[in-house]
Amino acid sequence: MEHKKRYGIYELGLSFDEIKLIDETNNFNKAISICEERHNDFVCGDEPGQIGHICVIDHNGSIVESKKVRKTIGNFYPNTDYHFLSNFFECDFTFMGVTYKSVEHFYQAAKANNAKSSQKIIDAKTPADCKKIGRKIVMRKDWEDIKIDVMRFALRLKFQDKVLQELLLETGDAELEEGNHWGDRFWGVDGSRYGQNWLGRLLMELRDDLRDKN
Repeated sequence: MEHKKRYGIYELGLSFDEIKLIDETNNFNKAISICEERHNDFVCGDEPGQIGHICVIDHNGSIVESKKVRKTIGNFYPNTDYHFLSNFFECDFTFMGVTYKSVEHFYQAAKANNAKSSQKIIDAKTPADCKKIGRKIVMRKDWEDIKIDVMRFALRLKFQDKVLQELLLETGDAELEEGNHWGDRFWGVDGSRYGQNWLGRLLMELRDDLRDKN
């Protein structure tokens, strides 16, 4: 090992073929802290993410702490590279002869307990408009039991598009989080990254399925 002090903090390449000393210290707690901070730089910051692990290695060459770097993509907002992951991303797809403008249109229409309300949502001009309508309709009684499966199905319809499939696969093994500022802790996570993140989980599930097929 290159480090002269008791602990060295190293970045390891994705295939463990490259190792780079980034800091060293004689204090164990400080070494762990540096490791955590550097890991967060990659996971939550703007680092390129070409690092496999951040490790603390002692003077005997033993790894005493190791953190795998898995970058987080948490911004699906408009005018970003990852807006295509949002349910508000407009991309027509058809199911049973009906064309939907977005996943949001499909999801909100599925909530309705009658065809008239469902059609009103389908005809809505934008995803935001259909969400507003969806808040006012009478929902089917079993909605809470089926809504995750409805979202799963809607995403699979959306990602039949080959271009969108490639974009999803290009996210690699990044953690996908539907970060939001309106407090949705079921489909996403709030500003403190707290939430069930069901949308992100379903997108990662679909990504894994697509990867297995390729």
